[in-house]
Amino acid sequence: MRDRFEAELVQTARESNVFTLGICRTMQLTNAIGEGGVMGQDLLSHGKVGRSHVMMNYGLDKAEIMRWPEEEGGGEHLVHARGELAEIFGNSEVPTNSIHHQWVQKAASDLEVVGWVHDEETGEDVIEATRRWNMMLVQFHPEYRPDSVEGKALLGMLGRSWAFYFADQLEAGRGAAHRRAPPPRSSRPLASSSSDADRQWLNEELAPPAVAASRSYCVFGGSARTAPATPKR
Repeated sequence: MRDRFEAELVQTARESNVFTLGICRTMQLTNAIGEGGVMGQDLLSHGKVGRSHVMMNYGLDKAEIMRWPEEEGGGEHLVHARGELAEIFGNSEVPTNSIHHQWVQKAASDLEVVGWVHDEETGEDVIEATRRWNMMLVQFHPEYRPDSVEGKALLGMLGRSWAFYFADQLEAGRGAAHRRAPPPRSSRPLASSSSDADRQWLNEELAPPAVAASRSYCVFGGSARTAPATPKR
């Protein structure tokens, strides 16, 4: 029952362009139900990693960074980031917590891999983050570390998601033939700020078609604002 409900919820968000931050199980589920996505059941038993990625096995709290004991080689659970995730983090490497043993073996065809952890013992990479234009999906748990680099970056990203949904609804109200995906929600966003790319896309999307080429709207900040036209019903 839970699997079916959550699968339908995730697919609705995917198809309806609802901005989504998916954590752990949601990342796994979103990839698993997508075309071409493959799940792995246990990292250790499948030989993907040489040591457990469940930090509680080492007596660590979920609010900490996962650090392996010296007798198991030491080191941190270091997520290597690229693309949008690296821009959101403001860094290409960020240590995180980790409490999973299942993993995304292959990402769904509509999702891009933007984060991974490299296992020195096996030489394998474990997928830690995937994304599409309206979804950021991570295997680690930023909600347990809200004041960390990754916590502030990812949870703060949600503060702007309403604007994209609002713009999408306005375009739907205008009877647009199709909807364009915005540029990345990145450029190191903080709690309720927006990037230049965010503002540019929103300015374009909120402009009535007749004046889109010569008029723009500043949704966030700025010195001048123009109210968007009432969408046609």
